[in-house]
Amino acid sequence: MKKLILWILWVVIDIAKPASGDLAHGPAVTAVCLGGVMKRGDTVVDNADSAEGKFQGHYKFELLDRFVFEVLNADAFFHVTAPHNYVASDRLKKYIATSDRVRAFQLDNRSHPLAFAERLRRGHRNKTFLPYLVQGRSPGSPFKNQYLNEQWAECVHAVRAAEQTRGFEYTYVAFARIDLAWQAYHPSLQMLEATKCENSTTVWAVAEDDYGGVMDKYFIMERPGAAIIESFADVLNSFDKLEAVYRIVRAQTSVSASLPWNYERFLLHTLRAAGRCIRYMVPVVGHRRLSVAFGDILHEGGTWEVTPADPYLKMGWCGYLPKYCCGGRRVDFGGDLSCLYNLWRSHGRCRRHRALVQVPRSPGEPALPPGYGLKPKETAEFKLSRSERCVLRTFQLRACCQQPHVHLTLRPSKQTIQKWSMSPDDVDPEIASTHESRWHCLFEDPNWIADNRKKPWNLIGAAHCYDLHLL
Repeated sequence: MKKLILWILWVVIDIAKPASGDLAHGPAVTAVCLGGVMKRGDTVVDNADSAEGKFQGHYKFELLDRFVFEVLNADAFFHVTAPHNYVASDRLKKYIATSDRVRAFQLDNRSHPLAFAERLRRGHRNKTFLPYLVQGRSPGSPFKNQYLNEQWAECVHAVRAAEQTRGFEYTYVAFARIDLAWQAYHPSLQMLEATKCENSTTVWAVAEDDYGGVMDKYFIMERPGAAIIESFADVLNSFDKLEAVYRIVRAQTSVSASLPWNYERFLLHTLRAAGRCIRYMVPVVGHRRLSVAFGDILHEGGTWEVTPADPYLKMGWCGYLPKYCCGGRRVDFGGDLSCLYNLWRSHGRCRRHRALVQVPRSPGEPALPPGYGLKPKETAEFKLSRSERCVLRTFQLRACCQQPHVHLTLRPSKQTIQKWSMSPDDVDPEIASTHESRWHCLFEDPNWIADNRKKPWNLIGAAHCYDLHLL
């Protein structure tokens, strides 16, 4: 009971704080909506979250403040879940009590999936979309996307209330999970302004972990776009509303590209149906090797930059992707599912597995090893070796089809470029070029290259490669 009273006190204190426009850093132009499980954000960064422990001793919420809130001149709105066994750290208590950026701190106890399942089933008497909505990649918590969507919807309500108090709207609204470890600084407001779309509301997404849609762990948009996120959970809970979205999607792309698949794809299709324009940035958030590598470029003196007309950052081995995969606005809507799984159509070595390589039986399965998510009895017949999956990671499809694949990129420092030039890669990423090029490539898994030298179709988009000639 004492803990509950303390949490409520924090909420009241934060709402009673002066509007950020009265503070030294000037009027906040960005609202950041934070959702997820607070316990996972109130943890110390370890080697699994950051290479060589360079942020060891820092909490994830502190990295958010340093790398996101400060850069975006943001107010933070926490709408998060507190598990029953969670005890807040002293660092978090001090941060909430003293930070002039925290405008709201609201806790809920969304922890049981039954309520979410009931809402979905009640709104989907027609079960066309239901199998894709009740699946989940995390065993035991298939509805975590939906409670995050509901938290973000509540956050937009709080943002609107804050705007009424301060008398004017925010320029941008960002949506983030509290448990993400940021590796380096977010692109600046000037970078966002320089890459805005001319005739439609812009959404900036991270070019990673899109699972055939758009990464839903973090994205930022112009203020008018926030209404979509405010209603997104309700749209997913209703067959009629979701079908209205897909009528628009089906009219604009191929049959396979308009198929639902998972929550990331539902988000992308909802944004596209509303006419939103999506820009992409290289990843510096999360614990994947690529995010850490790009973060290191910034820490070594690199800078964010609008991607030039002749981009120096390109994707490797994209020439093995069938050309039809990139046509007909397929990639704008997440890509043709047959392109993600049926690469045996173009690459003979995979043909002997043609019965095994297919759109997954279980709706919403990401591009992971065949057999993932299946019952133990079904797994054996789908078992392929690591180098014979004959599938394509979803992000690689969009990145190969849309060159340049990002609108906001990272230019390495002169010292970094000099270091790379002294020992360029001996791997040929097979990128077409009008000049003799030397490359420095960043890999999610360096061993993947060695395992697939004789199976280059498995290397499609396997590396982000810097053209040293253009730097």
